Amino acid sequence: MFEKDGKQTEATFKFHNDLNQNLGNAIYITLPEAVEEGDEFKVIVVYETNEKSMAINWLTPSQTAGKKLPYLFTQCESIACRSVAPMQDTPAVKITYDATVTVDTPFVVKMSANETYVEHRPD
Repeated sequence: MFEKDGKQTEATFKFHNDLNQNLGNAIYITLPEAVEEGDEFKVIVVYETNEKSMAINWLTPSQTAGKKLPYLFTQCESIACRSVAPMQDTPAVKITYDATVTVDTPFVVKMSANETYVEHRPD
């Protein structure tokens, strides 16, 4: 999706044919209109990952301090973050993101981000 001046339009995309086992496929996005240097716009990419993600890991309950619940964590070191989110892996590129995460009680979610809203639902 392409957004400029509050108006959203579909953008077309295609994947590069050569799969790199370490880096994945490059994605080429064609914007629906020309942009100039200094223009502000957004490219919105909707995606999902799968169980093969190198950055998502589980500890079994026996591996945790409380020994009762499993523990899911992400470790986005090296280039593993690309298996969670489609992004450039360089400190020169800054991105913003938001996430909505829903879990059952008694699980707790924490992220390395600013917490702006927490909804505690009754059991």
